Amino acid sequence: MSNFPEQKIEEWLFLSKKRITVGEFCSRWVPIIYQISPEDRRYSAACLDLLERITQRKAKTIYAWMAGTISTPRDIENLLGLCDYLFKIQQSLDLS
Repeated sequence: MSNFPEQKIEEWLFLSKKRITVGEFCSRWVPIIYQISPEDRRYSAACLDLLERITQRKAKTIYAWMAGTISTPRDIENLLGLCDYLFKIQQSLDLS
């Protein structure tokens, strides 16, 4: 292992451990970014679009995550958690 202090590294990497599911992420941000509610028939397409842009993964894979037919990789949930945190900061600072 490394000679660096583990606690300091953990403090700096705190944000990378804020995982969020694709469903939670979409329900939080699609209505804000796209002005589309979950009841709208375009909601799934908007989720797909947003997740494609953020994850750079293919629509087929993302659709499988959304449907629950395959598990979302941990690194993707970490990425979404980080984006969620950054989007919240952006909103609080009104940087849109």
